Amino acid sequence: MGDDLNGANDNLIFTRLFKNPSWFESARKEEITARLDVFKDYMEKDQLDINSALILIKSSITNLTFSQNGKRAKNIIRKVLSPPQERSIWGWKEPNTQIYIQEISDYFPHLKYIHIVRHGLDMAFSNNKQQLKNWGYKYGIHLDGKETENEVSYKQMEYWMRSTEGAIHKGQT
Repeated sequence: MGDDLNGANDNLIFTRLFKNPSWFESARKEEITARLDVFKDYMEKDQLDINSALILIKSSITNLTFSQNGKRAKNIIRKVLSPPQERSIWGWKEPNTQIYIQEISDYFPHLKYIHIVRHGLDMAFSNNKQQLKNWGYKYGIHLDGKETENEVSYKQMEYWMRSTEGAIHKGQT
């Protein structure tokens, strides 16, 4: 599942590389593939080459949705210096994976993707609105900061419905 996890066991390497809406909006397929290369090497080999380490560091620094700390840069450098340790089986958990289902499926053709769905009402009334803020625009949902609590909950539910439908649709293609 990775060696850089938060309290919810989300893989923070994936977060650093991909939870960045402003990067995603203009990212070309080659850039997404390059980051998937980094992620695969990190997870499968437990090692990074210099170029991959630089991509990971740069994506971490430019990712405004993710807070930084110096300890993680040391871990990335350690991955460059460590010998590879091949893993034949590995996986990760990170909610933003659903945004990249098609790209991940194309990159890992034999991947087994399991999509866990929270109850929509739990999502609607959760205090965590980060996915809505980050990715709502993909589904035509925008926050302007003037919404009432009920309007935000409605938009959160709308995001849940549209993103879940999108994940299911992409998973079937």
